[in-house]
Amino acid sequence: MKKHIYNAGPLFTKGEMKERLAEDSKLQELKDYTFYNPITAPCNDKDKLPTAGDIFFGDTSEVIKSDVVIANLDHEDPGVMAELGISWGLEYAYSVLLDLYTHGYITEEALSEARDRGVKNKKVIAVAYDLREGTAGEYNGIHIPFGRNQFVIGMIEDFVDGTIVEEFEEAICLL
Repeated sequence: MKKHIYNAGPLFTKGEMKERLAEDSKLQELKDYTFYNPITAPCNDKDKLPTAGDIFFGDTSEVIKSDVVIANLDHEDPGVMAELGISWGLEYAYSVLLDLYTHGYITEEALSEARDRGVKNKKVIAVAYDLREGTAGEYNGIHIPFGRNQFVIGMIEDFVDGTIVEEFEEAICLL
């Protein structure tokens, strides 16, 4: 069975839209994966005036279904952060269920049913690049030109299979 990728990234400026569409082309080349890219999803077609609920439930169902989440951390887009939080919550729930199974409190069938519903380990590959990062440590005080939200970094590092790379192509190579 093919694994399912959720491609999370900001998609509201012309540059962001161009990047997400370029990623879509690269994802289409993958043979062993299906994928969901919100920028090309019917529930996000702004010409059809989707409701907040349409977008939330359409995208969330795909996050739940995913085996892999590729998340662009540029600009710390709130939608991407929510998608990562949902993914982490599903993985945490799986670890709790696995512990309950190991101790005989739930059956293998129950654990399997949870996995089928998206409660499972998810591979998360965050893509994060900012040219200011390389020299940020050479500055002091208010002149430090760049920083990352350490809560988000800690969440990605807490995934069983979470990593951060600089380029989308690196993420594809890690699949």
